[in-house]
Amino acid sequence: MSAWWASLTLLQRILACIAAPATLVLVIQTLLSVAGLAGEHDLDGSEHDVGHDGAHGFEHDQSGGGEHDSGHDNGASGLRLLTLRGIVAFLAVYGWGALAISRAGHPWLAAVGFGLLMGFAAMLLVAAVMKLFLAMQSNGAIELENAVGLGGTVYLTIPGAGGGKGKVNVLLQERYAEFDAVTEEAAPIATGSEIVVTGVTEDGMLIVAKKTV
Repeated sequence: MSAWWASLTLLQRILACIAAPATLVLVIQTLLSVAGLAGEHDLDGSEHDVGHDGAHGFEHDQSGGGEHDSGHDNGASGLRLLTLRGIVAFLAVYGWGALAISRAGHPWLAAVGFGLLMGFAAMLLVAAVMKLFLAMQSNGAIELENAVGLGGTVYLTIPGAGGGKGKVNVLLQERYAEFDAVTEEAAPIATGSEIVVTGVTEDGMLIVAKKTV
């Protein structure tokens, strides 16, 4: 590894420093999503992009999200590029793509240019996938009230005492989705924590509490 790092030029090291952390975040996002899905099955009986019904993409943003942020009823009327997942995918693909082109002996300008194109293509792909899942969710008429009593996993930290919103992943109506969420508990609920849905706000966000053993 040290030999490989020593063989890199300054530009290539910068690209590696962009790509590696972004890839790590992408892996963590995926693991959190998988862990949340597994948790929901166990209980049986989720860029940024907020929907009026609170649901987002395969998750959301999202990332996502993270997604009806533009006031549409189904959240699938347009591509949302600037989601958390989209940005992370852009950085990861841009970094590794530009690094590979540079290592192949191409000029730095070509490496950066093609890297940007590949990164943007990755962002478009993420946005298209998110739009597809949003459309599927909308067509299925998800009812947030059905989430009450279900468990889930926190995707983005939820501030305490209703001080702001975070995001949770919940398996609802056989669809794993991401929803905006708030908590009435005094302490914030950190990313990765297991939660239980206790209610739904008037503006379409889940009210959650930290799951106790």
